[in-house]
Amino acid sequence: MTVTADEVRSAILARVEKPLAAGGLSAAALPDDFDLLGEGLIDSFGLLELISGIEDEFGLAIDFESIDAVDLTAIGPFSRFVAAAAANGASRPQLATATGATTPVVVPQQAAQRKSLGATVARAYAQGTRVRDKLFSLSVARAFAEFGTRSVIQLPTRLVNEHRIAVGSGVFIGANSWLQVLEPDGDVALSIGNGVSVSGNLVLSASTSLRVGDNVSFARNVYVADHSHAYTDPSLPILAQGIDDIAPVEIDEGAWLGQNVVVLGGVRIGRNAVISAGSVVTSNVGDHCLAMGAPARVVRKFGPAG
Repeated sequence: MTVTADEVRSAILARVEKPLAAGGLSAAALPDDFDLLGEGLIDSFGLLELISGIEDEFGLAIDFESIDAVDLTAIGPFSRFVAAAAANGASRPQLATATGATTPVVVPQQAAQRKSLGATVARAYAQGTRVRDKLFSLSVARAFAEFGTRSVIQLPTRLVNEHRIAVGSGVFIGANSWLQVLEPDGDVALSIGNGVSVSGNLVLSASTSLRVGDNVSFARNVYVADHSHAYTDPSLPILAQGIDDIAPVEIDEGAWLGQNVVVLGGVRIGRNAVISAGSVVTSNVGDHCLAMGAPARVVRKFGPAG
């Protein structure tokens, strides 16, 4: 079967006509390397639907294993790849029915190709999000008091008064995390050391001093603050009473905080300490100690105590 790259391009553009129009984009003006995923016209599921639709329209069963992830989402390279696949015999076998019509035959090879396509789409999505997050991090870096090399903040995120936040090198902060300093005036109040790893959904909220040492690891849904909500005035909503119990927080080098941990003001978590999932840390935890519970208590010491 003969399929031209222009025909494939036209078919692609017909399928993204609405998001193009919504974005004020002209199909004729799109560059050859226009990235459908990177520019937000489709998501990973939309990409899979697009590819399936192109295969159905032209009666093809394409093995996408050999296309680079960056080319899979770009209009020009993808169109040429489909056209070349058609020229190389990627047409689906057809089965005649009693009425003389034909229907595609699903063969094991096609199932394998579908699996390969899924893996390729997953790689394209992963690569696209990595590029997006790196570009965001590079763009926002100068807004911070410090922002080290090879550090990435994954979108979506919430940043408040980032000019009072210092981030070291080789830091990864997973999606849906909050980094915030409550007041705009003053020196660095929130400091994140080198090599810190955050799975996601982390809240670091600083009023005066919250310090995270090098190579600290956070599981998901961890909350750390050097303050708490005031609640002593019964005539006011809690939200209107401001903060109190303000005291510095320090999480030393190499510590690991498990999922759903809460750390309150005035706490020091020692070097290489481990905080078990679901714990609420209200008092100091020494170096090389395992703490768990609400409130957290040291249950084991596996090195020299701090």
